[in-house]
Amino acid sequence: MEQSPFRPYNDLFSPVTWRDFWIYGCGALGDFGCHDMDAPFWAFDLSIPSEIQIYPAGQSNNEIAPYGEAGTYHFPERKGH
Repeated sequence: MEQSPFRPYNDLFSPVTWRDFWIYGCGALGDFGCHDMDAPFWAFDLSIPSEIQIYPAGQSNNEIAPYGEAGTYHFPERKGH
């Protein structure tokens, strides 16, 4: 994993906007995805998806992550479910 270059403190990134920059965060999905998707994984006893398709919502570039993402997760078929 590549280390981010040093940058001096800037109020622009605080308290939460750091998440919108690729150098510091992973966008909305990387920031809240683990929290938002935890309940369905537990409720349906899901395992690792076999395929994931993610579509950015809004504009992004090499520095700024999109405002949000929409995605489709495909899970392998399970016996009895």
